[in-house]
Amino acid sequence: GTSGPFTQGLAGGHGAFVTDAVRALDARGMVCLTTLAVDGRPVAAELHLAFRQRRFLLQAAHDPAWDAMAPDQLVRLRMVEDALASGSIGFDFGRGNAQRRRHWGTSERQLVTLTLTRTGVTGRLTARRLRAVRSLDQAVRAGTGTAEVSA
Repeated sequence: GTSGPFTQGLAGGHGAFVTDAVRALDARGMVCLTTLAVDGRPVAAELHLAFRQRRFLLQAAHDPAWDAMAPDQLVRLRMVEDALASGSIGFDFGRGNAQRRRHWGTSERQLVTLTLTRTGVTGRLTARRLRAVRSLDQAVRAGTGTAEVSA
């Protein structure tokens, strides 16, 4: 279904759309789901997309009651083992530099955001709004709560 914590976090609340997309990709053999259960109760899951000998992390979730046992890391280890056994040569754990991602990678890469807008007044206003939103987002992530917006 599309109602649990696993799908609620997908694509900013667009769980139903993402669920349909994942089903379509699964029909093409491009979806890898690994779960960990204790006494029949799921405690962690990780969903990857497989494409051209690479795995791309789409979503991971775990029961916080099991944090001390790091179920998310156990599931990730199993996913990596399965991927290597099937011939995968690369993994993309998604954006962000949280420690839980960092220790899995051999290098970091810089992400670049490219925004295309229309010409004219509408395009300039859209670009200004997007810069303001991006600046505010960066300030919130940095914990400053202050954003500089340039015209």
